[in-house]
Amino acid sequence: MNKWVIIGITAFLVSVFFVWLFKESSKPLPGEKTLQEGRKHVPESEMSFQFNPPTSGDHDAAWITKGFYDEPRSDGSLVHSLEHGYVIVWYDCEKKATGYRQQGIIKTAFAHEEATPAATDNSSGMTGGSSGVATKHFEDMPKSFSDGSCDSLKNELKTLSENDRHKLIIMPRINMDKRIALTAWGRTLKLDRVDKLKIKQFIDAFRDNGPEKTVEP
Repeated sequence: MNKWVIIGITAFLVSVFFVWLFKESSKPLPGEKTLQEGRKHVPESEMSFQFNPPTSGDHDAAWITKGFYDEPRSDGSLVHSLEHGYVIVWYDCEKKATGYRQQGIIKTAFAHEEATPAATDNSSGMTGGSSGVATKHFEDMPKSFSDGSCDSLKNELKTLSENDRHKLIIMPRINMDKRIALTAWGRTLKLDRVDKLKIKQFIDAFRDNGPEKTVEP
């Protein structure tokens, strides 16, 4: 083949690649960017979060590890997970479809309880991650979380992490303004139903992208 033909084909393929790269990089990121509220480790009495669910802020020294949860954990520990690059998918069994409303300052949603014993990173002095302790139990939550009416939603969400659980938390939450919310550090996405494409796009964009880089399974 004539070398000029080869050069021409190569130049064309390179230009096509850069056009594709430009288009991909120009796509808006999924969800909504939120104000970053702080990163310090503080007592629970000093925690407050502007958004529900929270997306950043001063938080607990302990963090919650990956998994599907039927009972809620403390906001302070979950915000620490976000700092590590976790994505949290929150679900509210009471909600169907409601409009967005601006959130004011919100204190931690549930009273903080001491986490289950976990390893300590002696080099940093930080408490390790664990599954934590439930801050509310089924008997203290609205019946819709435990009477079976929410099982289809829970099962749909469980399938999200069956094949890829890395830094993914699925967590119940009371008093959200949407049925489903996704959070990463400084980012949120609210949905009325399980939209697997939008959820995947959010997870792919923000997982492992927190301000604190950690190596976790």
